[in-house]
Amino acid sequence: MITPARRLILVALLLAAPVAAGKKPALPSADELIDRAEVAIEAGSIDPQRDLAPLVERLRTTQVEDEQDSLVRSIATMGRHDGRSPASVKAYLSEAAPAALLAVARGKSNAQIRGDALMALRSLNVPTQLVIYPGENHGLTVPSYLRDRLERNLAWYDKYLKP
Repeated sequence: MITPARRLILVALLLAAPVAAGKKPALPSADELIDRAEVAIEAGSIDPQRDLAPLVERLRTTQVEDEQDSLVRSIATMGRHDGRSPASVKAYLSEAAPAALLAVARGKSNAQIRGDALMALRSLNVPTQLVIYPGENHGLTVPSYLRDRLERNLAWYDKYLKP
């Protein structure tokens, strides 16, 4: 088992190697971001902007289902109200998580990740709403579903995006 201190040293060495060779460092993987945050929490040196913001940003931008799954599970664990993370971690994750309206067709998309994301947001007290349109694929075609989605989107925009 790698201790948190050794893990931190390994991450630092991996990041420094491309710089030492005169190359631009690659973006850290989702697992590296998760490891950094966990090491900082264990060491008691957590800085939400440095250690947690990259996790939330990667979750917002990644299209890779395995990354989404890892990030959702890790953020949910770190942000649990009854978990071992310090209050600053829980507060940051609660504030950083945006309100979410998940409108999906009941198709081939990964329902497990969708459900995990919804539960993680709810555990952080983030307003969430999940709407499933049965019998639809990626694009909605039933007129009543199209109207419902439009009305829900407008209501969500009015509530969460208006200044």
